[in-house]
Amino acid sequence: DILREVKTKPGDPFSAQKLLADLNRILNLDFFEAPIDRRLEIGSDLDKVVIVIIVKEKRTGNVVAGVVYSSTTKWLGRVEVTEPNWRGRGTGLDLMWEQGGYGNKSSFEVGWSQPWIDNKHSSLDLRLYNKIVYRFSSASTFGTDESTRYNERHKGGEVTYGRPSGDFVRNSLTLRHEDVLTQTIEGYNPPPVLIQQDGTISSIMVRRTGDTRDYFSDPASGAYNSASVEYGFGNIVNSGDISFIKYNGELRRYWGVGKKRASPEARARVVAARLRLGTSTGTVPFFEQYFLGGSETVRGYLDNRFWGDKQFLLSVEYRHPIGKAMQGVLFVDVGDAWGSPYVSQSGEDYPQDTTFKAHVGYGLGIRVQTPIGPIRIDYGIGSEGSRTHFSIGHVF
Repeated sequence: DILREVKTKPGDPFSAQKLLADLNRILNLDFFEAPIDRRLEIGSDLDKVVIVIIVKEKRTGNVVAGVVYSSTTKWLGRVEVTEPNWRGRGTGLDLMWEQGGYGNKSSFEVGWSQPWIDNKHSSLDLRLYNKIVYRFSSASTFGTDESTRYNERHKGGEVTYGRPSGDFVRNSLTLRHEDVLTQTIEGYNPPPVLIQQDGTISSIMVRRTGDTRDYFSDPASGAYNSASVEYGFGNIVNSGDISFIKYNGELRRYWGVGKKRASPEARARVVAARLRLGTSTGTVPFFEQYFLGGSETVRGYLDNRFWGDKQFLLSVEYRHPIGKAMQGVLFVDVGDAWGSPYVSQSGEDYPQDTTFKAHVGYGLGIRVQTPIGPIRIDYGIGSEGSRTHFSIGHVF
């Protein structure tokens, strides 16, 4: 509903800056083609003006089916159905199903979201899943032979209630419950005892976010900030009744280089930076730790290469447009997760850090714009070699 995003109301003094902010909010819904135009017409009196907002709805629903290959999962069949604007009311629906990977396992996720459940712009999001997490299934961190490969099945769901606090700040509360089962690849030996932490986890998380990015899908200015506290508890094999608290923070900044971008479809050179911090207390299960390494964190390293009860991550990218639908990227990632009690004593695993150590990955990448978002290919170089990462969407 367009009018829900318009803060300019009948009878208000006309403000070009306020109207521009309204148009940006409508565009960030991602339901309409850019640019979103407006026309000013003379009102019933000479001191009044009529604002006409001109939009063209774009196709928002997507059905994607195909075969995916990665070093972590191997071959996976995947079907994904998304509709972020069901019945034209902003209601989001999505469904994902996967089959394959190591052990030929299946996964599914289903989600529903409603951005306006009352006149305070409160939102409600629901998600249910029964999914496989391929944490070390390709390059085992607990040995080099295939007998140590394993994955995790997570069954559960979460519900999130959110409400804004001003134009750019939003507060939310998330409740989560999961049953977690550590699974071996069929025919192989049980996983190491120190990671076999089957059981149930429930958590309550409060989060506060601030968002002043110009255009969410491809920002060239502004900032995104997030701070959260999560209290978790459950019953875990080898640990019994446990509880923990996680404190997380993230800062992102975007700076345009050269001429300021005049419209969302204009191409821009951008410097983007992200800082992520986290720490935890109590008994944190293995699968609830911080994991760094791979396409979303420290590129140039194996997925989930480093883990621990604390994390630090700093990433900087320079994004340069190439034609209308491509973007070249130079990046540097510096990060670590450390302090984990779950470290094998056999000497076969990749070494973990007891204190912070800066692991650096750098390289270049390319983004290709598609109807389902930018396809991302990054080539990263780290101290343990180099890797090519494939994914969808910007890292941040």
